[in-house]
This record gives sequence, structure tokens and C-alpha cells, in this order.
Amino acid sequence: PITSIGGDHICKVTKAPVRFQNGNNAGTILQMRLEGPMRGVMIIRDPLEMVASAYVYHHRGAEKGSPEAPSNVMSLGPKEGVPATAETMWQVVENMAQAYQVAGDDVLPVRYEDFTRSSVDFNATMEKIIHFLFEGEITEVQKLRILQSTQYEDLNGPYGLSKSLDVVAKWTPEARMNHTSDDDDVRRARAAVPLMPREMQEKYGKLREIMGYA
Repeated sequence: PITSIGGDHICKVTKAPVRFQNGNNAGTILQMRLEGPMRGVMIIRDPLEMVASAYVYHHRGAEKGSPEAPSNVMSLGPKEGVPATAETMWQVVENMAQAYQVAGDDVLPVRYEDFTRSSVDFNATMEKIIHFLFEGEITEVQKLRILQSTQYEDLNGPYGLSKSLDVVAKWTPEARMNHTSDDDDVRRARAAVPLMPREMQEKYGKLREIMGYA
């Protein structure tokens, strides 16, 4: 689907020449290949970090009613909430791993951690993406302009994410929900990850292995 800034007004016309999908799905990649030559980029993240982050995000009241969080997540402490969030996040994480497995030469997987580690890593990752998508189809000056325009999305850059959130707010003011979380809250959530049931830990462990996180 194609979407505007802020992720709203999703269009279901699948043959759009440029598409954005907020979530990884193997079926989407396979379908697009049937429609013709393509180049795509997918972002992956450590599944256990996704669980901890999702718990913290939804626990503070963001996106109330999301199926990716327990219905009572706001009343759950980390010891109960993180294992419960692992259950509700499972389909998202499994979809990501399945998409990663079908990523061939026409899909570039990049790691979320490479965007957030430092500005140097952010720029290196963006340069990789720009080169992969455009190769020799645009000039080096155009590539540099694209890279410069991405600086608003650099968590560690001079703007943080404030400029990006300002742009989103112009389209949908209610969407100006900062997706970054308090470091102490995230640390507490990470400490509760080992409390996930053994079977669930094993399932997550297999997906981490598939994507190179273990």
C-alpha cells in the first residue's frame, strides 16, 4: 500500500510504482515479484528488543486498543506485562522473520539498530539504501540531497526526531506520539524478558537465529 506522511490514508492499490508498508510480510514481497522487477528495503530488529519496546510504548498509553499489546497492558508491571506482550507481538515478529527469509537480491534487509546506534551508522545505512534503490539511475548530487533530507529522521542527529514529528503533526496532530521511550523504562522491561515462558523464549530464539541476532 502507498501512504502519506504519518501513516494514514492507506491505499489498497497494490500496483503503485512506489509503495510503503508499515510492517514486513513475505506475501507482499512475493506478490510484488509477480508484478515485475522490483527493489525493496525492509527493516528488521532484534525480536526481544521489539517485545520490551512494545511493552513500554503501550504501557504508557500509546495506541490504546492495539492488538499488538495486551488489553490491560497499562495496568501490568514489567514482570507480567513483558511476557504478555511477547504473546501479542508474536505474529508481528514471525511475519518479519518470514519476510527476511524470502528477501533475495531485490530486497535489502537493514537493521533498526544501525539507524539508532549513532549518526555515523545512520548515515552509512542510509547511503547503503540509497545506492541499492537507485544505483546509477540518479546523480551523485541527487543522492546527496536525499541523504541530507533524511537527517530529520536521525535519532542522534542535531534535530533528534522533533522536526520529523512536527511534519507529521501538520498532517495528523494526534499522531505526534513520540515512539522513543525512557531509557530506565526500557531497562526494566529488558530485565523482565527472561520471565517469558520457556516455550515462548525458544520460539523467539529461533527467529533471532534466522535473522542473525543470536
